[in-house]
Order: sequence, then structure tokens, then C-alpha cells
Amino acid sequence: MFRARSTLLSLALTTVASLGVLSCSPSLSDQADLILTGGTVWTGVEAAPWAEAVAVRDGRIQAVGSASEVDGVRGGETRVVELDGRLVTPGFIDNHTHFNRAGELLLGVNLLEVSDEAGFVEAVRKTAERLPEGAWMVGGMWGAYEQWGLST
Repeated sequence: MFRARSTLLSLALTTVASLGVLSCSPSLSDQADLILTGGTVWTGVEAAPWAEAVAVRDGRIQAVGSASEVDGVRGGETRVVELDGRLVTPGFIDNHTHFNRAGELLLGVNLLEVSDEAGFVEAVRKTAERLPEGAWMVGGMWGAYEQWGLST
């Protein structure tokens, strides 16, 4: 009787301990596909601009923080990349942009999509209607003259 009770108690304790360990591991649905760690992560968040690691799941940023925090979503299938101190800027798609040009295209005449004379006239007309009287029309990015055979 004592032996049966002892065995049952041991089994119960082992089960509880196993459940505790399993609950510390992320579930399959929470495991990151990719972890970038051991570097400097610029978050873009004013309150916490720098971190050590990034976790990605299904192509989206899942977690950003210290290496130990992000390690909490590491699973058996997680790919881990050691950054060796390199800088990561998660979320940036194009790290070479000319914001002033984008602003000019919004404010002035945008001729990027113009492919013929009628389109040119229409783009200039629409911009002139939008601008206050006497305002200068700026912009351009026009390259259709090459297609039209005009000399410049």
C-alpha cells in the first residue's frame, strides 16, 4: 500500500513538473520563424529606440526587445541569425529614398506617368487648377521627350 501511494505521488509530481516545463515553452502558434539576435536594433519608437533582438513570424515582426525577451518565442523550428553586433532596422523596405522628391511630386506637377502629349497637357492642366492663382508650377521628372523624338 505504501509503495503504491509513493509511486502514485511520484507520478503526480513528475506530471506536474512536466506541465510546468511545457508551459514555459511557446506554443507552436507563438513560435517565431526567425530571430535576429546579438546586434543593435533600431526600433523607431521614441520611448525605447534601441533593442537587442527581433522575432519574426509569418513575415511580420512578432517581438522586439532584449535577447532574453525575444528568446521566449524561440521554438524548435526557429531559424536564429547571430548579428555579431550589426545594425538592424526592422520594417524598412527601402533604405534609400529621396523624401523631398516625393513631396515635390505631391505638391507640383507629376509627369512620371506621362507617355504622350495629351497626357502632358492633362497633367499640367490638373495641376494648374489645383494651384492658387499666380503660384509657380514646379516638378517634372519628365522623360517622354526621348520617346517623342523632340530635341531639348
